[in-house]
Amino acid sequence: MKRYTVNTAIQARDEFIRAWKQHAPEVSFGDMTVDQFAESTSAMLDVRDRIADARSIVKGLIRERDHVDAEFRKRMQQVVRFIQGADAFGEDSALYRALGYVPKSERSSGLTRPGSAKPDTPAPGETGGNPPAGETGTTDAA
Repeated sequence: MKRYTVNTAIQARDEFIRAWKQHAPEVSFGDMTVDQFAESTSAMLDVRDRIADARSIVKGLIRERDHVDAEFRKRMQQVVRFIQGADAFGEDSALYRALGYVPKSERSSGLTRPGSAKPDTPAPGETGGNPPAGETGTTDAA
């Protein structure tokens, strides 16, 4: 017998019952009528319904988690702002650092000056300079 996926198992059950009802509706197999068979195999539908319900619950819980996480981040930022503005703590305090932030006194300015490199300094990835006289800079593989 072939193996059924979730969707094809339901489809196979329906086709099985339909064929039995169409070709031998009054015949019992294994002391079971077609209606008894349908009733005895309805548990597969019930389980799938419960799985669908559980998936819906999980989706709702994921949305709820995302909402409370966003609220947490918002509240955390509020507290950090209060710490930054507190006279006893501020942006250079040990508490601020312990919370994972870089104290103001340790921050670099972030200022860069493009074009400040000397002309003789090779760019990253270049060997730099001119080849000695008589050399072209290429190698011949012999």
